Amino acid sequence: MTLLIVKLRSLPKIWLFALTAFLSAITTTGAAQNLANPMVGKTLTTVFTYPNFSDIAGLTLNGNAEKAGSVLLVGPATFDQIGSAYYTTQVNVGQGFATTFTLNMKPASGSSTTADGMSFIIQNSSVNALGTSTGQPGYDGIPDSLAVEFDTFYNPQIFDPNNNHVGIQSCGTAPNSFDHQGTCDLGLQPTLPVTLADGNPHKVQISYLPHTNGVGTFSIEIDSQHVLSIGVNLATLLSLNGNDAWVGFTAGSGADFEYGTVRNWTFATVGSAPAK
Repeated sequence: MTLLIVKLRSLPKIWLFALTAFLSAITTTGAAQNLANPMVGKTLTTVFTYPNFSDIAGLTLNGNAEKAGSVLLVGPATFDQIGSAYYTTQVNVGQGFATTFTLNMKPASGSSTTADGMSFIIQNSSVNALGTSTGQPGYDGIPDSLAVEFDTFYNPQIFDPNNNHVGIQSCGTAPNSFDHQGTCDLGLQPTLPVTLADGNPHKVQISYLPHTNGVGTFSIEIDSQHVLSIGVNLATLLSLNGNDAWVGFTAGSGADFEYGTVRNWTFATVGSAPAK
């Protein structure tokens, strides 16, 4: 059985499965909440879709992030890079969402190993928000954020378990930290079903559904395999703009590097919130 390490804010540890199928707009059946699939019985309304990034209208790129043909190159394969890319308009995350994207992290010649990884981030700091230093997956130091990190470099000084793990990091409204020791570490999965930076594209699905008691289910899948679930209330963890925040990606490198790209991206909100 895959090892799962979860830190919950106010609930005991539970195992939940993430969204198993994602359509641009779908209503699933079942009146009662299904803990094996938090989106059962929920309507998902597409906010935006990028089948590729040949056109990046509607996105804001910061730092070293750039468009490279039809992909979004958030982390170029060279020394000391840091980049971020956001959907320019804030979207509704507080009432629940589901997002899918394809990451493609590739080893690069000239680097002794892959580094340092990427993140999917929700933040209400700035559409130009960028991590404060290189040598990290790009989100460290961004205030008022929650980051799902896809880490490809082993940093024992910040309690990384290895060079191939997924973590959920948030310091609430304070600047985020990629250190896995302490309260900013909301969840950590050191045993993955894939190698993140093997050069192959990997489909990621992330869903969040708030519950009536306020604490919601936040779940992650990679290549249709459940990776990690936590209980969290985004509305109280972060200082949202109503229910809204910016969503996007970060990446970074230091003395070693890799290609950190996103091939496609779809975002949908729970319910009938309008597209933006």
